[in-house]
Amino acid sequence: MLLQTIARNIKHRRQAQSVPVGQLCIGCSLSEPEWRQAEQGSNLTLAQLCGIAEVLQCAPHQLFDEGYSEPDYTVIEHCIPQFVPDCTESSACSVFDAACHDLLQTYTLRDVECAGYGSVATYQLCETPCPNGMSYGIHAIYRSRCGSASYVAPDVCPNRAEVEKFVQLLSRKQPSRLHFYDLITDFVEGYQML
Repeated sequence: MLLQTIARNIKHRRQAQSVPVGQLCIGCSLSEPEWRQAEQGSNLTLAQLCGIAEVLQCAPHQLFDEGYSEPDYTVIEHCIPQFVPDCTESSACSVFDAACHDLLQTYTLRDVECAGYGSVATYQLCETPCPNGMSYGIHAIYRSRCGSASYVAPDVCPNRAEVEKFVQLLSRKQPSRLHFYDLITDFVEGYQML
C-alpha cells in the first residue's frame, strides 16, 4: 500500500510537470527502466526516493501523502539531509556520516513499511525472579504484513502495578516498535526519579 501510494504520487507529479522521464533521470541517477519501475510501485532505497523527490521539486514526505494535491514547485536544494552532529573528534563524525550514508543507500521503503506502518502490537507483563524478590518487565509482539517481531525488556521495575499501567498505556497508544526500548528507558528513568 505504501509503495503504491508513493508510485502514484511520483507519476502524478511527473505528469504535472510535463517533463520527459529521461530528463528527470539525469538529475537523480536512475535509469529510465528504474524510474518506470518506481512509478509501478517497486521498492526504492531512501537515497533513491530523495533523488526522485529532488528532481520532482518536492520534499520526500510529500510522496507519502495519501491524498494527492497539485505540487508546490519550490526548488529543494538538498533533499538528503546533511547530518552534522556536535562532535569533538573528527573520526566520530566520519563514522556517523558513513553510517547515515549507508542507511540511506540500503534502507528501503519496504523496510520503512515493515518497521511500523500498519503493525499491531500486543504488550504483556512478564515476571523475572531477582535475588531481592520479583521484577516485572514487558514483552512486546509486533505483527504486520511483513511478519512479526518479539521484544522483551525483562527487568523494568519492581512495582507490578506501575508496569501494568505502562503496559496498558502502550496497548492504547500502539507506538512503533522502533521506539520500544526508548520508551522503556524513559519509563525506568522516570520511575527512578520518584
